[in-house]
Amino acid sequence: MSATANNLMLHGRSRRAFTLVELMLSVALVLLLVIGVSQVFRISAEATGAGQALSRITRDHRAAQATLADDFRRFASDGPFLVISCRQAFAFQSREDRARDNRAASPGSSKEMYPERQDLNGDGVPGDPNVPGEVIEAAQTNSRSHRVDLLLFFARGPIARQTGDDGSYGSPTMSNEAMVWYGHARLPDGAGGFRNPGFINWKLDADRHPNSYAEAWILGRTALLLKDAAQIGGERHLVRTPGSTLSPLAWGSTSADGWSIDQSRYDLAGTTMAQVAADIQAMELSGLAWWEGLVNEPGRRSNDHRFLVNPEPPRPVDSAAMAQTSPWFMGNVTQFVVEFAGDYLSQAPDG
Repeated sequence: MSATANNLMLHGRSRRAFTLVELMLSVALVLLLVIGVSQVFRISAEATGAGQALSRITRDHRAAQATLADDFRRFASDGPFLVISCRQAFAFQSREDRARDNRAASPGSSKEMYPERQDLNGDGVPGDPNVPGEVIEAAQTNSRSHRVDLLLFFARGPIARQTGDDGSYGSPTMSNEAMVWYGHARLPDGAGGFRNPGFINWKLDADRHPNSYAEAWILGRTALLLKDAAQIGGERHLVRTPGSTLSPLAWGSTSADGWSIDQSRYDLAGTTMAQVAADIQAMELSGLAWWEGLVNEPGRRSNDHRFLVNPEPPRPVDSAAMAQTSPWFMGNVTQFVVEFAGDYLSQAPDG
């Protein structure tokens, strides 16, 4: 055989194509490699996201702890009052929590379960009083029964305003006196209003506003600055109007332009600690319950006096909308428990 023929044969062997099996194996290996790389990236992204979430929570908790410590360090022991109101609200932890307990019942049916009732033995009868634990008592504190306490006290400054008048997002105004409020805030109900945590019709409203489920609750804080009205000048503020409630700190107190105290528009009140103490004394002499309106609407104990928070104000954001974000203190707070560690000198209303 000639040299040319041999070269052609060798050249022909070197250009042999891949078989179908070899191609399929190559594709499978490439797919496995792609899947492995994507899994590495996914795990890495999840780890990074979890780390960032944990860092954010830690940062928020540290900031909240610092604010709490600062507020209590400023606590005015000679303040007119200290209010601790223990409140309780039933609520599912989340939408998934509600679905787990209602998987055998259609929404709105008579078998639908409520936060205070459970079906522990799976017999389809929630809240059976003959089954221990199926009826959650109000005195219990767990994932369905939540403490939503209120705390009000006075502090001495200097303390700065967090809201501003129309056309401004803030104010340089400061005061050496303030009433500090802590508690779960009202949140938007999706229909132009605001609602307290837990107080809803579970058959109708559970999925219509964010305060339905405990995981969405927001702990609020408001430092309501106190200044003599004569020293405030032209700034908008809550106006003192002596009457049946402790104005301008109680339910129903309003500003000159019509904003009520619970709407979180203004954090400046035209009064002083000395004036509040004098008003309390005058109300007691008149036989009025001065504490009415500080923790609930007068005559309606179920309607708590809470400041509202709008964490996602509509655009464009004006001064009023920005002011309603200021009471936001901590998110995803399902329990806020305030206990008094000490002895009461007297628990009588006239004491």
